[in-house]
Parts: sequence; structure tokens; C-alpha cells
Amino acid sequence: MGDFTSPHFRVGGVLGSSFRILAANLPAFILIPALALAPAIAAIGTGLWFDLFESSDAFLFAFAFVTAALLSLVLCIVARAAVIYGTFRHFTGQRLTLGDMFSNGLRHAWRVFSVGLVSELLISLGYAFFLIPGLYLSTLYWVVMPAAVVEDSGVGDSLRRSSRLTDGCRWKIFGLLLVWSALQYLLENLPGALIDITDFHPAAVIVAWLAISLSVALGGIVDTVSYCRLRQIREGIGADEIAAVFD
Repeated sequence: MGDFTSPHFRVGGVLGSSFRILAANLPAFILIPALALAPAIAAIGTGLWFDLFESSDAFLFAFAFVTAALLSLVLCIVARAAVIYGTFRHFTGQRLTLGDMFSNGLRHAWRVFSVGLVSELLISLGYAFFLIPGLYLSTLYWVVMPAAVVEDSGVGDSLRRSSRLTDGCRWKIFGLLLVWSALQYLLENLPGALIDITDFHPAAVIVAWLAISLSVALGGIVDTVSYCRLRQIREGIGADEIAAVFD
């Protein structure tokens, strides 16, 4: 698995492994986030197509759009949990199926939501006070979601687990955070910069939809690969052994 044979945590190795995992399971990893984003994309497309953002029905459309966005938000949590589970499953060499990913994503969705919400609130507070505390907390809680999924732990235990695992590798995780943030920004904003989505060109909407789906999928894979890499370094446990908890 590429960097998984190295005794060190390497940014390039984590990203390389993540891209290879994505490429090997592209249909499953892209389709689940795409389906999760579908309600919000459909609402945006409908609004642009019928020019509802400034029409007399703007209030009703705004209500429908917010409802669709909230639905997509909930489904994206399921999708993130499904991608984390799918990444672990990849390490066992088993073929991924959409049904298996979705059912396990649904089963772990509340855990991912709770630890994600608390960690993001803490990180946001850190950024609110100053940039450095926010960056520090971002590296501290880098693997909190996969830790919660694979170890079936609560919020506090998952936060502490992520803190222990990242200890000693935080400068490299900080580098990974910067690279991933730049890559995520490009994935989510480049399509809109190249094609004016407000003109409702169908191709623009589809490209933006796929780009954001790719960002959701790749984010979950990078987190999970980081978690497996850190456990291998600190505990000598292989990724396939970690994934065996789902058998």
C-alpha cells in the first residue's frame, strides 16, 4: 500500500495512497456523496433554470432550498461515514458494494456527526480566538472521525484518541492539512471559476456536482489513511488488521 511500508508518516505517501484507493473504487466512492448532494444540487438547478431566486415565489423557493440543503447535509454525514467504512474495507481486499457502504454509513452516521460537530466547534473556537489555536486543534483532531468509526468510541474518547495518535507527527499532519485544504479549495471552486454556473449551463452544474462529491469522498479517504498510518507507526498494527473489526 505504498507509504504503508515506510516507518515514517509522509504527506506524499498518505495522499498517494488516498488517490490510489479512490481510483480503485471510484464509482462507489463518488456515487454515494453525489447522491447525498443531489437534493441541494437539484434545488439550485431548479432555481437557476426557472429564475426563482428573485421571482415572486422566492420565499417559497428559499424554504424549499433550505430544506433540500439540510437533507443533503444529513446525507453527507452518512456519505462521509460510508467512505470511511469503504476505505477500511478496501484494506481487506474485499469488493465494495453500494448497499454495504450505505448501510454501514447509516449505522455510524450519528457517531460521525457527534464527534465531527464537537471537534469542528472546538476548532472554530480556536480560529475565532487566533489562527494558531485553530490550526493546532485541526492537527490534534485530524483522525477523530475514523477513530470513532473503527473503535466505536464516544466523543470524548475519540478526541483523546486522535490527540494521542497524532502526537509526534503533528508538524507533518499540519503540512498535510495545508496541502489538503488547498486541494479541497481547488476541487470545490475551480469548476465555478472556469464555467459560470449562474447561467445554468447543465455541464457546469454536473462538473461542480462531481467536483464536490470528489472532495467529500477524498476527504474521508485521506482521514482514514492517516488514521491507519498513525496506528501502524505507533502500535505496529496493519491496516488490514484494523479493518478486521468490521468482519
